[in-house]
Amino acid sequence: MKNEILAVLREHPTGLRLREIAMYLHCSPFALINELDQLKKAGKVDGTGVNNFVQGESYILWHVVGVK
Repeated sequence: MKNEILAVLREHPTGLRLREIAMYLHCSPFALINELDQLKKAGKVDGTGVNNFVQGESYILWHVVGVK
């Protein structure tokens, strides 16, 4: 699953939300949490926090390290 996550994120250099990654991989967002955590600890992905006050939501944009 980690390779699939990295492949999807490489195709979207501006980053993707967790639910968008899950949409591309046809799985539940909850199935990706541990995988993303392991990739983050390995230094392969990173997340940028986004606060959208107009829509009233906060989320993390995930991207491959070195690709922004």
